[in-house]
Amino acid sequence: MKKLTKKKKNSYTEEEKIQAVRLLKENNFNHYLTAAQTGVSISSLHNWSARYMSDIDNTNKVQIIAESVELNLARVKTNFINKHYAKMNELAEEAVKKAIDLVKDETDLNKVNNTIKVISDFFGKMSNDGEEGEKKGDSYSLIQQTIIACNNMSESK
Repeated sequence: MKKLTKKKKNSYTEEEKIQAVRLLKENNFNHYLTAAQTGVSISSLHNWSARYMSDIDNTNKVQIIAESVELNLARVKTNFINKHYAKMNELAEEAVKKAIDLVKDETDLNKVNNTIKVISDFFGKMSNDGEEGEKKGDSYSLIQQTIIACNNMSESK
């Protein structure tokens, strides 16, 4: 912390006092060192320490509790995802099988294309990974090109 002032002054803001007490704590309550760093008298540091230390400690406790809650929430989310990931995969596989059953005898390639698009979109939503999405997009593009080529071949017959 930089010096609060170059010369001693008679009044300090509450924020300046709290900063000085935090520095005092960082300095392992070395009042002489903190007084030299801040330009605040040792007696003022003693008074401010008595006045603000509990507030600083309480703020630190609240921050620790908030961090703990955040970690617990992350654990709960991770556990939920891990627990339900297998079920989501099962449902996805079932949906793909049903879609394949629906289109295996379909002669209209546009309907097949739309079904593939729905499946591709479904997997895109399940995946949050950008690379996976790009790979799926490339696969979808290849499938679309194949369908267009098949359409062109069937029209030329």
